Amino acid sequence: MTSTASIGGLATGLDTKSILAQLTQLERIPIKQLEVRQLKLRGIDKAWTQIVGKVQAVRSAVDGIRRISSWNTYYSATSSDTAAVTASVSGTPTSGAVSFTVNALARAEQQASPTGAGDTFTGLDDTVGGRNFTINFNDGTAALTLTDDGDDTLGDYVNRINTSGKPVRAQAVEVSSGVFQLVLTAKDTGVDNGFTINGLAGWTGTFTQVQAATDAEILIGGTNPLTVTRSSNTISDVIEGVTLNLKAETATAVTITTSRDVEKAVTAVKALVDAANEALAVIKDLTLASPDSPDESGPLVGDSTARSLSQRLLGSVSQIVAGLSGDYTSPSSVGVSLTRDGEFTLDESKLRAALTDDFDAVSSVFARVGTATDSRVTWSIASDATQPGTYGVTLTTAAERASKTGSAYVGPGAGLTETITVTYGSKTAIVTLDEFDDTLAEAVAKIQAEFDAEGITTLEVSASGGAIKLNTTGYGTLATFTVSTTGADPYGLDGTHAGIDAVVQFDGQTITGVGQAITSPDGNSEGMVFRVTATAAEVAGAGGSLALGNIVYTRGLGGAMSTVLGDFEGVDGNIQRTRDRITSQIELFQDRIDMLEIRVTARQRALAVKFSTLETVMSRLVSQGNWLSSQLASLGGGS
Repeated sequence: MTSTASIGGLATGLDTKSILAQLTQLERIPIKQLEVRQLKLRGIDKAWTQIVGKVQAVRSAVDGIRRISSWNTYYSATSSDTAAVTASVSGTPTSGAVSFTVNALARAEQQASPTGAGDTFTGLDDTVGGRNFTINFNDGTAALTLTDDGDDTLGDYVNRINTSGKPVRAQAVEVSSGVFQLVLTAKDTGVDNGFTINGLAGWTGTFTQVQAATDAEILIGGTNPLTVTRSSNTISDVIEGVTLNLKAETATAVTITTSRDVEKAVTAVKALVDAANEALAVIKDLTLASPDSPDESGPLVGDSTARSLSQRLLGSVSQIVAGLSGDYTSPSSVGVSLTRDGEFTLDESKLRAALTDDFDAVSSVFARVGTATDSRVTWSIASDATQPGTYGVTLTTAAERASKTGSAYVGPGAGLTETITVTYGSKTAIVTLDEFDDTLAEAVAKIQAEFDAEGITTLEVSASGGAIKLNTTGYGTLATFTVSTTGADPYGLDGTHAGIDAVVQFDGQTITGVGQAITSPDGNSEGMVFRVTATAAEVAGAGGSLALGNIVYTRGLGGAMSTVLGDFEGVDGNIQRTRDRITSQIELFQDRIDMLEIRVTARQRALAVKFSTLETVMSRLVSQGNWLSSQLASLGGGS
């Protein structure tokens, strides 16, 4: 390769390096132009990165209000005496108040070792000395026997108990200086979790019950109170959706009040308004035109995708929610509206007043809500694609459980056994009936015990009409089980038994569900999910086609904004498609730049060769000229 360092213009007197550099710069002008355009595209893509971050924040806020299940958690639970009882929302409660007295707290069984001479210990290292005992548990847990192996210490006993996996804890307590006792405490509170000490050997006294195991007891009502007992002081199944924590016994009633939490709802709506405004502000800044100084304009000036995103977000607020009636039918009716500057604004006082007046109606302004007119239809969810409207439901096939009732039960004869293998999903129970299982009740109990042992909880066994009956708790073809028995099917249970999926006419479609659950695959109702619980007998009674009223679906502001975001998010969204086009252009420009760079390099090398050749030729000519001059001078000097 010819280097530009080899041509310095010594022969020609030209600044060839400078000339070559200038010619190269001229050749690189198209490259510079492409790089400028490429840099602008990178700036546009970076601008979209900012918008994507803001859109994600809007999505998070939208998800907080678009589901009616979220609004159903906006409750608070308060106690009139927090020193005695505290309450917290743990599910979906209903508004109301419940009063009760705490008659007793749940306590854990606690027993201490004997205190007689020779029964106490001097420390953890003191040997047990043959002092043995057995702990028997009220809940049926296998007993734990502590037997001195000859050199066991008090510390060994404590460690053995605490690592046994049994529901009891041990501790060595120094009751006075240098005097230790073994104290045993039940792991859990409640009578059923208590224990007794038996089988003492080597002790002079007996264990003392320091604290008896007791259940928590609350009395609901006044004259004839309802008595409720639980093994724990934490109670979550007395007041629906509320967890109680009992802390002290009371002489007077404690009132737990559950009510809609207006402030939680306001916070959720405010989060949406703030997130939307931040997104709109970024879009506005990035699309702002500066006629006097075009270089100061935003990188997304004139971008149709950015403009569409902004307009559609704003448009979702200004619409009446189709399907609603009454005082609250639009975001503006509950305090969410637009300013002249194209921003969301929230009147918190107006929103609080509306929530206080009719919380459920206000939640419908924001959330997706489906309401079925027939109690045998339960709406579950909808998707971004689901359009608001009224949809009729007609059931033609009711969902059924998988079920099989066998033949009249006759147990195996003397000396005989029969093995029944039941497979449900990935689990298999193998039951062996023998001559001692001579009654139907014994056979059912044995099968149930094997189901319990194998963790088969969704398949039931019972006695029906003198026969064994098996049925699933779930519905549809997914709830399938198989039975095989040694011998010639002596109990009439063998075979594969499947449930039936519901079939409905809905939104102009025939849809086969999964059990009772129906998902609309297409049409205006695409993505709507609901459950139909009507029975086969009801369908038959209606002549094979049971009309189940309508589902009225409203989308709310949260649902509308979710639909807007859905069009712009993800790998198939408008934003990604726009960025993909930008990336393609950047890559195309890079390909052209790389190609031109190769061309410029080749041109630079060719020019370097030409200049080098010129220098060589000129050097020779100069050398020849010098030689001729010397020869002419020589000739002239001799005349």
